[in-house]
Amino acid sequence: RQRTIQAGVAATVSASHRAIPPAFAARTVDAGPALAFLDERGEQTGAPIDLGAFLIGALARLHDRHRALFAPVSADGVAASRSAPDVAVTIDAGQGLFMPVIRDPATMPLDVLADRLIELQMAALGGGLAEADLDTSGVGLAVSLNLSGGADLVQPIVMPGMSCIVSVGAVRPSVTLGPDNTARPGQQVTLGITHDHRVINGRPAAE
Repeated sequence: RQRTIQAGVAATVSASHRAIPPAFAARTVDAGPALAFLDERGEQTGAPIDLGAFLIGALARLHDRHRALFAPVSADGVAASRSAPDVAVTIDAGQGLFMPVIRDPATMPLDVLADRLIELQMAALGGGLAEADLDTSGVGLAVSLNLSGGADLVQPIVMPGMSCIVSVGAVRPSVTLGPDNTARPGQQVTLGITHDHRVINGRPAAE
């Protein structure tokens, strides 16, 4: 079974490299405020919420401002005129790479979204993802979470049929200068976006 799954991954990766001209942009951001918010939320609810779920929800809420990045793309490189705020997420289950879809995460309460992400991760580990979860038709944006892998920067490939994929690197310590020029410890993370250059240009990707 693992060979079959990996063969599917190989075919998809090869198709991406053959057909999609990618471009890539990255930005390192201050993760401290988001992590502090999640810690406070976890203390209030008793349920921890990780940065991955927070970012998936935040990206989905950008749909109305950046519809083109959520639009599916045809085999000949034409973006659909309509898009949906669904987000696919990569899950490496150790037995293959899966990309289930979270439907309209922008409307989910944060704790529900976090539970859904964990549910999909557990299903991938157990080989129990439903066919509907893996249906990426009509999905234009994916997220590659690498929070626990120790990678600072990840440049993923765009899956055939999608416009872009956003990568999230590991959280790492940082030092910034305050208004009084004193050093302050912090936390930062690098976000990247690989996009199909046939349909998305650099400026909207960076935005």
